[in-house]
Amino acid sequence: EERDALDTFLRILLFKIFNRIDTWEHLVDRVGQPTVAGFGADGYAKALDEPFDRGRRVYSAAYIMPSPRLGADRKHRDHLSLLEGLLQTGVLADLERASSLRSLYEQLCDVPSFGPFLAFQYAIDLNYSPHFDFDEMEFVVAGPGALRGIGKCFADTGGLDAAGVIAAMAGSAAGFFETTPMPTAFRDFARVPGTSNPRAGRPRAPEFRHRAPRLSSTSVLARRGGKPVRFPARACVRAVRAAPRTDASGCLP
Repeated sequence: EERDALDTFLRILLFKIFNRIDTWEHLVDRVGQPTVAGFGADGYAKALDEPFDRGRRVYSAAYIMPSPRLGADRKHRDHLSLLEGLLQTGVLADLERASSLRSLYEQLCDVPSFGPFLAFQYAIDLNYSPHFDFDEMEFVVAGPGALRGIGKCFADTGGLDAAGVIAAMAGSAAGFFETTPMPTAFRDFARVPGTSNPRAGRPRAPEFRHRAPRLSSTSVLARRGGKPVRFPARACVRAVRAAPRTDASGCLP
């Protein structure tokens, strides 16, 4: 079903704030398909009070959702009031005027309680909608997990910031996989719709657990099924050090 931009933006943010399928299904069951015309913070809050009062989670446990602290006694009520305010002030409608992934991110950064990490996640989610088609390779914001991973994997980034490391690795991944002997699982990448890199995606193989290698080492140690596997890391080093520098916001020059 085709929806206009404002309905789509509301639905995406409403889902992603709670990030739970059963919360979404409960809302649809109680108030119908969420739309701008039918949205009201109080009615939606009463619907979510039901599972909350029964001791059920209404938020995903994937990451902590900070409260916008708008005066309600329950966090989900504050978040619904936040969405209502974004509709009433025209902030949600203004998102359609974004000219790039970066400008979309910057608009979302201004929303109380979102912050850089959530703003970037929501910008990517909105970019999956039919109303945007920005190149995801143009801009990146490193979240807490990426920062920890980079810290574990690289002792020397050759002067690159976290966004620069991510850009370097993403930009060189296809060539690296084609020219470097690696475990089959790392080569078995599937295309993800909407990505500009035809080999970008998630490996279908079982998840790897990485120890903390140094960038200057000759190999990176991974584990597959409990058995250690080594693959050359020098190409990673060259890719990172040869990558163009980014500015502080993560945009390539």
